[in-house]
Amino acid sequence: MKNYLFILLSILLFSCGNNHSHQAVQRISLFPSPDSGFILKNSGLDFLLVNALTDTAADSWWKSDADTIGRYYLDEQSGNYITCMLDLSHKYNFETHLLMEITPSGKLVRSERFFHGNYPCCWSNYYDGFRKYGKYYGMNTCGTGSGFCSDHLYLFRQIRAQDSMRSIPQSSFSAFCLGMTCTLSSTMDISDTILIMHYVYAKEGYDSTSSAQNETDSFDVLYHYRNAEWITTDTDRFKDISYF
Repeated sequence: MKNYLFILLSILLFSCGNNHSHQAVQRISLFPSPDSGFILKNSGLDFLLVNALTDTAADSWWKSDADTIGRYYLDEQSGNYITCMLDLSHKYNFETHLLMEITPSGKLVRSERFFHGNYPCCWSNYYDGFRKYGKYYGMNTCGTGSGFCSDHLYLFRQIRAQDSMRSIPQSSFSAFCLGMTCTLSSTMDISDTILIMHYVYAKEGYDSTSSAQNETDSFDVLYHYRNAEWITTDTDRFKDISYF
């Protein structure tokens, strides 16, 4: 009986002494949920540093440890996680995003860096420009300028370099459009190998005294998935939208 009590007490003391360590391991877990989830700065930055994908020079990583800087999805085909994380490396003039394939044990399989304009103006936070659409993954990049922001979608099954893929126009805003504002918005329908983008292109005068007439044009563009690319023959639809 005495031996049993001694062993039980030892286990309790060991558990209490390692509780903080266990919590720390849980806190920095890169993939806390098995299917999909979000990555906090404290675990994401550690991973990027270990794999030499970022640096902390000049205090570039000023985000709070509690900030969400990434998102991940379990890829059913490979069993690995397709992950997107913000990078604030001082090496680049502006923030970039990293697309990565990572094993459940945390081994980096592949990484590709995606670039925006001056900043990701078409993202509402640090992760919402990376999503899953059925069996495809989508990565948005943003074009920037004076009074201008555009959104291009890269839709893929496996991670590839940004310059090896064709992007799909998704939205844009320009405040300087011959005395008007021009806005392109879209919704999408996607199936196994077919993508239909439903676009609305609108021109509006600045105020009620503007002599320009408001205009709205709705049109669809059909894309086919062939040889790992989304192909369309409807490129003429974008002739009047010069920034695409």
